[in-house]
Amino acid sequence: MKNLKKDARIAGLWYLFMGITGMLGLMYVPGQIYIAGNSSQTAQNILNQEGLFRFGILANLLCQTSFLFLALAFQKLFDGVSDYWSKLLKTLVTAAVPIAFFNALLLIAALLVLKENGLEQNQKEALSNLFIQINSFGTMAVQVFWGLWLLPLGMLFIRAEFMPKLIGYFLIAGCVAYLFESLMGVMNAPFKETVTPYLMLPLSLGEFSAIFWLLIKGVKKGY
Repeated sequence: MKNLKKDARIAGLWYLFMGITGMLGLMYVPGQIYIAGNSSQTAQNILNQEGLFRFGILANLLCQTSFLFLALAFQKLFDGVSDYWSKLLKTLVTAAVPIAFFNALLLIAALLVLKENGLEQNQKEALSNLFIQINSFGTMAVQVFWGLWLLPLGMLFIRAEFMPKLIGYFLIAGCVAYLFESLMGVMNAPFKETVTPYLMLPLSLGEFSAIFWLLIKGVKKGY
């Protein structure tokens, strides 16, 4: 007999771990090191805070590794709910992870270039900045999958009798917000900085509500 509450909490733990490592690798560390429009200062920050920079890369790798385990945990939790949506979720996650890992390699390349003795300083900074910029566009690309996977997850929440449907709708709203955020980034939309804060609400509401529900309640009463 399935222990739904146990399976839900295992999924919640993986989701929480992915969220924490993701925020560290994608938000906190870049915020401490990258200086917009100043590749020279950014390069200096990378060298001066190499440990922090490497920690950010590690956090990214842990985040994406846990993403795979989270997909497996959800597959077990929602077994029997919808074979189609479960397979789609697993497929989208599997597609996203290699892109994110390649993105991490670009950051390693940005660091190695700065420590290369055979290049002039301005060449090092230019190449390092190029790798960081490609990494930024890679993040915009993988955001498509980070958004799309929320659609099958939301549908599974809606279809499962032991889960609150409202969280499923929140997750689908988060899917749309992620896709719009990615589109604005790729198109370099001039209104991106204005719109992004408003997108954070649906982005955060769906995923945070799912995490807290899975960890605290697990499943509806009676299951």
